[in-house]
Amino acid sequence: RAVRPRWAPDSTMGVGEEALGAHLASEGWSLKPGVLAHFGEREDLASARNALLDTDLRRVGEPIVRAGDAYLAGPVVLQVVAVRDISRPARDSRDPSGAASAFGNGRTKGSGAARTSSTKTKSSRMLRVELTDGDARLVAVEHEPLRFVKDEASVPPGSKVLVPKDVVVRKVNGVLLLRGDDEFVPLGGRVASLFRDWERARARRGRDDTSDEKSAGKDAPAYRPYDPGDDAAVEAAAEKRRAEAKRVADEAASA
Repeated sequence: RAVRPRWAPDSTMGVGEEALGAHLASEGWSLKPGVLAHFGEREDLASARNALLDTDLRRVGEPIVRAGDAYLAGPVVLQVVAVRDISRPARDSRDPSGAASAFGNGRTKGSGAARTSSTKTKSSRMLRVELTDGDARLVAVEHEPLRFVKDEASVPPGSKVLVPKDVVVRKVNGVLLLRGDDEFVPLGGRVASLFRDWERARARRGRDDTSDEKSAGKDAPAYRPYDPGDDAAVEAAAEKRRAEAKRVADEAASA
């Protein structure tokens, strides 16, 4: 009969606080007292870590970011608060479908020229990312391409990201400059309440945008092609010009 080493967690008692703490500390998690004991009741390291990824860091995170620091040194796990592509118009960047024919990661099918335009725009993307350690808020920008982040929707609020070990992210005027995939690694996770609120907000904005598009030009007069042989149309156009000339003359006289 094999003898279980004393350091190995007892499967009937869960992974254990000590083993879980050692594993998470090496990755960069900073957690409040008591959290490890709670999640250490999970049957293995993977399930305990997955449960943490799905937990709001504002509830379980121990502050690790110090105000005034000129850099952020890894390893450290942070939670996404919000993401926006600031290189695109605000209306387009919030498109809930994620589709954009001429911006960002457009998925529009079409000619080679359209695909080239999409690729060119994607390379010039700049994401603004709000992050938290559970207490402090940080703002970071995509200074160099983050290929692991397909678009804003791939890192929704509540998901976790890692600044890996031995990585130092520089701050300029209080903003972190993310210089590629080595400095910003998505870990996943879905905090149910945050994800639900985010999806509702995106759907609401999508309905508002659709309503705006449908109402645009609703009160405009119906289009009538110009026909030089239509005496009524010619007279109407002439009358419109005379009315406009009279309006301009009246405004000039009263000035």
